[in-house]
Amino acid sequence: MHTGIDQGGRPFIAKNTAGKGDYVELLALIDVLAVPNVCGADVMMTSDFELKPLKLVVFEAGEADWALVEEPPVRQNQRNPDAFKIKRIKPDRELYRDQSYRPDFTNVPLELSEIEIALTAEEAELLRQLAATGKYGETNAEVLRYVFFTWWIENYMHGPKHAAPS
Repeated sequence: MHTGIDQGGRPFIAKNTAGKGDYVELLALIDVLAVPNVCGADVMMTSDFELKPLKLVVFEAGEADWALVEEPPVRQNQRNPDAFKIKRIKPDRELYRDQSYRPDFTNVPLELSEIEIALTAEEAELLRQLAATGKYGETNAEVLRYVFFTWWIENYMHGPKHAAPS
C-alpha cells in the first residue's frame, strides 16, 4: 500500500507500485498467528482498482536463517507474561481448521460482471492515449476502470485523496 502525508499535511493514497512476483518476506522470532489483510478494495487505488490474488507461503526457518538474526532490541513498551493481566498462557494449544466455517462477509463470494461501455470517438482516442502511457493498466478495460474510479474519488470521496501517478 502506497500511502503518506503530502507537504500540506494531508493524507494521500498513491498508485500501488507492486508488481506480479513482488513479495515481502517476514521472519517470526516467536510463535505468530498472522492474518494477512489486503488493504483496500476494488474501488481504491491501493489495489489499482482491481481484485488480485494473494499468495502466501510459510516456510520454517533453518539454521542458516537463524544465523542471520541478531538479538532483537527490547522495547520500552514491550511486555512479557509477568505484565499480563491473565498470566496463565496455554502454549501447547494446537491450532486447527474449523471445517464448518463459511465466510459470511458482505462481499463473499465475489461476483464479477462484464459491463459494455459505449465511447464516443473522442473518448476512445483519449482512452488509447492513456493506455499507451502504460501507467493505468494493460487493457482498455483496466485503463477505463482506473480513470473512472479516480474521477469518482476526486469528486465524491471524503477523506484521503489519491495522488496522481508520477
